[in-house]
Amino acid sequence: MRKHFIIILVLILHGFLISEETPTDYQVISGAIYNISKYTTWPGPLDMSKPFIIGVIGKLPRGEQIYLSRDAAIDKRRVIVKYYSSLEEIKSPEVLFIASSEAHRLDEILKYIEGKPILTIGDTKGFAQKGVIINFYVKGIRECFEVNYDAYRRSGIQIHSNVLVASGRLIGSKNSQAQETPRMEKREI
Repeated sequence: MRKHFIIILVLILHGFLISEETPTDYQVISGAIYNISKYTTWPGPLDMSKPFIIGVIGKLPRGEQIYLSRDAAIDKRRVIVKYYSSLEEIKSPEVLFIASSEAHRLDEILKYIEGKPILTIGDTKGFAQKGVIINFYVKGIRECFEVNYDAYRRSGIQIHSNVLVASGRLIGSKNSQAQETPRMEKREI
C-alpha cells in the first residue's frame, strides 16, 4: 500500500514538474521592468491620484505583451500598461518600452520625449548606444541588461545604484565606451 502511495505521489509530482512552463523573454523583461521601476525615483511630487504608467510603443512579437499582475503597484500607485501607436499619444508615462519594430524611428521617439523624466527601455541591439536608458540583451542563455549612463543622467530620474551595478554593461559615463561590469556572468535580472 505504501509503495503504491509513493508511486502515485511521484507520478503526481512529475506531472507538476512537466506542466511548469518556462517564462517567455517578455515575461522575464516584464518582471525586470517592474522591479527596476520599484527602485527608480522620478523628480517632483508624486500625484497619488494618478496611476503609474508603463507605456509601450511599437509592436511586440506575436502573442507577447508586458505581463503584470492586476494588483501591481509602485509607490502605492496602481500600475497600468498603455500601448501607443503614435508619438502624439505619449503624454507622461513613467516608463516607455520601445519595441524593436520602432528601430527605424528610434531617434524620432527619443527626440520627442527629450527632457521628460521617462525611463526608456528596449530589447534591441544598439538601442542603448543610441540613447535608450536600459536595454535588454541575451548573453548565452541569460537575459541581461545594459545602461546608457549618459542618457540616464540626462533624464532626471534616479535609479538605485544596485540596479546600475547589476547591469551587464555601462555605456557612456567617463570615457563614452561600453564597459562590461565585473563578474557579469553572475548577475541576472
